[in-house]
Amino acid sequence: MDLYPACLRVVLTWIVPVGVMTTVPAQALTGVASPATLAGAVGVSVVLVLAAIAFFRFGLRRYTGASS
Repeated sequence: MDLYPACLRVVLTWIVPVGVMTTVPAQALTGVASPATLAGAVGVSVVLVLAAIAFFRFGLRRYTGASS
């Protein structure tokens, strides 16, 4: 059972992340990105990595095993 329609899943899973991963570095290399944009990108990246680590650890604490 899927929560979102297929087109929205594709946009949120592929289009937006790939767009950000290509646009921000390209702007940084060409000198178009402002320092605020770069700081924001780094800040969001750090927050997301820390959230992923916290969620992974939460999952490990709650894991009970699949076998007896």
